[in-house]
Amino acid sequence: MAEVEENWDSYGAAGANAKSIKAAAFLLSSFSRINGVAEPIVTLSRDGNAAFVWETETASVEVEVLPDGQMRYVYLDPRNPAKVESGVSRDAISFLDPLTRL
Repeated sequence: MAEVEENWDSYGAAGANAKSIKAAAFLLSSFSRINGVAEPIVTLSRDGNAAFVWETETASVEVEVLPDGQMRYVYLDPRNPAKVESGVSRDAISFLDPLTRL
């Protein structure tokens, strides 16, 4: 993932951000130690930041790891599109609650 260059999506996306990927690797190893948290899909955001996605039939959680170590997260419930939780935090605890609802 670290070698992904600009325009990887053919729509002008930024290349992989090394700081984001390094922070995401640490975060991913932390998730693996938490009982009940499924392995996420790992991808890049359009900004070149590492991103994790957890999806079930009843919910979706997306986390983008920013280069400064903050995490932008969104919780979506497809059964209730008006219910969206989101935020930016340096603390993974802030989006662990949505992960436990998957």
